[in-house]
Amino acid sequence: MPLPTPIAQLGADWQAFHAIARTGDERDLVETLAARALQQLGPTASVDCVADLATEHEVPALATLLEDVARQARPKTDPYERHKSRMAEKERKKSQAGREIGPLPPVADPERRAACERNLTLYLETYHPRAFPLAFSAGHRTMIGRIQIAVLIGALFAFAIDRGRGKTTIAIRSILWCQLHRHHRFAMLLGATDEKAQKCLLAIKTELRFNPLLAADFPEVCYPIYRLEGINQRAKGQLLDGQPTNMQWTDGEIILPTVAGQPGCIIGVGGLLTAVRGAQHTTETGEIIRPGVVLIDDPQTRESAPRPTRRRPGSTSSPATCSEWRDRARQSPPSCRARSSTAATWRTK
Repeated sequence: MPLPTPIAQLGADWQAFHAIARTGDERDLVETLAARALQQLGPTASVDCVADLATEHEVPALATLLEDVARQARPKTDPYERHKSRMAEKERKKSQAGREIGPLPPVADPERRAACERNLTLYLETYHPRAFPLAFSAGHRTMIGRIQIAVLIGALFAFAIDRGRGKTTIAIRSILWCQLHRHHRFAMLLGATDEKAQKCLLAIKTELRFNPLLAADFPEVCYPIYRLEGINQRAKGQLLDGQPTNMQWTDGEIILPTVAGQPGCIIGVGGLLTAVRGAQHTTETGEIIRPGVVLIDDPQTRESAPRPTRRRPGSTSSPATCSEWRDRARQSPPSCRARSSTAATWRTK
């Protein structure tokens, strides 16, 4: 005859506990705990010690089993109470099923994604062809290269370029490149005013929701956002494989989804008066995260430009904006044009 199982050796209370188990996994768990009790506490071990014997990974399954034990021990209720309980359980499962969005789609083209990880120019040309239908000029490539250095290495750059040349378009998609590839946990994009910053954030949200190339190669970010279906309140209860995505989709910042235990990156925006020095985010674990990179897009307006402007020794009053410098240079006689150009360079450095 086979040797008696630990359940049989421990007594009737363990046998009753084993009988309540409904699935094979639950029965295996009871037998594992019984063997552990027999080894550590001997044949007199009580079933009351199961919570102390379970490991961290066994606790959720044990909690479900103990809930079944408690339910069977409760006195019988009237039919109406049982009906209410069944309907409440049905609604709970229905709600959880509606919040679950798994499984996560695979990355469509890992090689394409990896090639752009440390190449901002290639990323812009690959994932945003409609935003950049024409080839980049030398000035564009210089600006993009400086943004890449600031993100990957760390640097301070100021770069002036004419209006209508795509500064804001590049800045918005550069922040996306930075956070989709997780170069920084927290990145900020500042504009001249809060209103302009909000428009930049709206453009970022539009790319994350509707760009098919980003959806294909960055499913861990774009798929949970797509499943919101434009209803921001769904972010609070969204689940992926049973775990909350902890996504935030507000007017001032975006916290990208948490996937497989990896917290999402943060994108914040604001106007020039935003307190960048005090900007921070507190995670669920209590960790304090501060911005790792800040891009400032078109920070000066005609209203914020100093009036009267600074004077250089021996020069006349300087215009406040680059467009005014350009207009004045065109109207100046040739003998004055070089001096005006020099002054414009000095103002924009």
